[in-house]
Amino acid sequence: MNVIPYILQGDRVVVDYSNPIFLGHFPGKPMLPGVYIIQMATDYASILTGKNLVVKSIKRCRYFMPVSPELGAEYNIVCSVAGTDNDAYLMEFTLLAGQTPVAQIKAQLICL
Repeated sequence: MNVIPYILQGDRVVVDYSNPIFLGHFPGKPMLPGVYIIQMATDYASILTGKNLVVKSIKRCRYFMPVSPELGAEYNIVCSVAGTDNDAYLMEFTLLAGQTPVAQIKAQLICL
C-alpha cells in the first residue's frame, strides 16, 4: 500500500483521493491530513536542493482551508529554500488551489 497520497509534478501536486488514508480521515468527508502537507513541503524542498531534508523546527504553519475533493486534485506550489550554516535550510512553502492559498509553512530543515 502506498501511504503517500500525493504525487509531486514540477511546481504542482496531484492528490490521490482514492488512497486508503482518506477512509479514516474522514469517512464521507475526505481531507488531506496536515502532516502530509508538511511532508509534501519537505519532499518538495528536498527535490529543490537535491538533499535528503527533514524538519528541524516549524516557525509557522497555517491551514486556510481543507485539501479536499471540493477543491480538486491538482494544486500549485510556491516554495523558496535558502541555505544557512551547518547544512540547515529555511523553507517557505505555499500550497495553492488555483491562485488561492490553502496552506503556508515556514520551517527550518536539516540534512539527514
